[in-house]
Amino acid sequence: MSSFRKHRIGATTSGGNGSDSFLNLVMAYVARIFHSYPILKHRFQLPKKRREWFVALFFVALSTACFGQVQFKVELLSDQQTYRVSMLPSVTWSPPQNITSTAQITLKVPKGGFEVSAVSSLVPGTFWAQNAEYLSPPEAPDFDYFSFGLTSLGTSAYTYETGQEVPLFTFVNVGSCTGAVEIMADDDPFAPPNSLNANTTNQITTLGGGPGVNVFSGVYGVGGADCTKNIECLAQFDLSQLSDGSYAVSLVVDTAWNAPLNVTDEMMVTLVAPAGVLVLDDWKSLQNGATFEHTATWSFGGKDYFVMELTTPGTTGIPYQRGVSVPLFSFKNSGLCVADSLALMDVATDPFAMPNPLNATVGQFLKTAGSVSTLKPCIGAEKAPLQPLITNVITSDLTDCGSNNGTIMIETASLAALEYSIDGGQSWDMSPQFNALAGGAHEVAIRYVNGECLTHYAQNPVMVSEPEAPVILDVTGVPPSGCGTSDGMISISATSSISPDYSIDNGQTWQVSSTFTGLSAGAYPVVVRNGNLSCPVKGDVLILDSNAGMAPVIDSVKATPPTACLAHNGIIRFFTSDTIPLEFSIDNGATWFPNPIFTDL
Repeated sequence: MSSFRKHRIGATTSGGNGSDSFLNLVMAYVARIFHSYPILKHRFQLPKKRREWFVALFFVALSTACFGQVQFKVELLSDQQTYRVSMLPSVTWSPPQNITSTAQITLKVPKGGFEVSAVSSLVPGTFWAQNAEYLSPPEAPDFDYFSFGLTSLGTSAYTYETGQEVPLFTFVNVGSCTGAVEIMADDDPFAPPNSLNANTTNQITTLGGGPGVNVFSGVYGVGGADCTKNIECLAQFDLSQLSDGSYAVSLVVDTAWNAPLNVTDEMMVTLVAPAGVLVLDDWKSLQNGATFEHTATWSFGGKDYFVMELTTPGTTGIPYQRGVSVPLFSFKNSGLCVADSLALMDVATDPFAMPNPLNATVGQFLKTAGSVSTLKPCIGAEKAPLQPLITNVITSDLTDCGSNNGTIMIETASLAALEYSIDGGQSWDMSPQFNALAGGAHEVAIRYVNGECLTHYAQNPVMVSEPEAPVILDVTGVPPSGCGTSDGMISISATSSISPDYSIDNGQTWQVSSTFTGLSAGAYPVVVRNGNLSCPVKGDVLILDSNAGMAPVIDSVKATPPTACLAHNGIIRFFTSDTIPLEFSIDNGATWFPNPIFTDL
């Protein structure tokens, strides 16, 4: 399509007006693509009305084939360091059309220290990696480019449903904030072909999109993720929850203090939490040369106030650039998990603000060489939850007795990454989806990936049900009335939670009635199952009584002739394998005797 876009709609050619020229231009373009079709070779011979219809249909087909497939988005998470890339399909592809062959996303960042780390795929069974970086290329020397590729090629793990966003992966910038991170545009100066022969194309190919067809159609959302912030005061403290469940405090200023104005003489941060809940653990100062420590805890009005202070005054380890958020320290809570929040103390509204009844020094303070006097930084509006929430648990029951194909899906609300358990925390998994489950009770729980804040589901236990097998109570039979007749009957008595189905041929055929009629003599293996086709149970093999229903079998007859003429000592003897009493005849059934041996013949 690139060559087509170079033409202008308003261009004219000799011998026609602009409208005719545009129609001819489209026809010429299509003919060049489909040059083997005679009607397109002779495009100018079509009447104008037909050409107008042709162009309209052409654009409908073109838009169907080229637009409305899959868009990408990049966003910055609340910790100001983690970025998440997602996709948004505008089509629905069911299996196997959802098989994703390849995918690549290239991000563009202002140069100067952006450093990618900790790429983490968000859909189980998929894997992304940073596969290239191009720093200050000749076409765009003020920018750096980072390409990420799907390495689990041919995966069917992605769900493509119209309008349903799918998070793909996250990564962390362990370098400095240099500005907005954007998905590279198609017309970017560094787009292929470029001087480095770099493949920076944004692309995704699926079976539903067609072999080798790039179904990437653009960017949705805000289009970029800017780590710089606009604030309404000279300095602002922010509290955020990190991806592992820990917490961090950062500072952003609305100015730039470069050396020698970047010397920090004083800094205090005060946090407030419900009383008896927060226990500081795994404390880390995050800027080299700037050490922070927890120096005091005060309790007042059902709240605990935690004072953190810079203990290395005179440091130049904290950078001050306008709009750039600088992480100061982090910690995790090894105390109680409650459905409440941790927050920065708001000295404008908090009842424990100075002066207070305990004469405690609390609040937010900052003094640098650039500020001259001590500032009282404002605070960000964000609060950090002290407990992840389980919003819903979705189950699917076993489809058959002993099939062990039950599932549990745990839905949560959390800014941080979680681990999931269905055995009360004895074992943990990174995926909220549990498959191949046996029937029974399960104890659902979650926690942060740092191991803290074990939270049990309020509606535990979660039941995954297994169908109940039917019970065969009795089987009765009526044999056929005679040899070669088919008027026998079998009746089955069984109980089931679901109306059962019945079989007397070992499950080859089924019926909903428990009575079978029109039967001949023979062996009938009885099976009963639930009406939803689950849990077949075998009963006894019923043999209809052969005494009335099956003819006896003569295995052999031995005749011993008389020893002399006119002697009456001949013998006839019948041999049979029947186990029931028989009668025997040697006069074609005129008379019958129970003894198989006839003498004096």
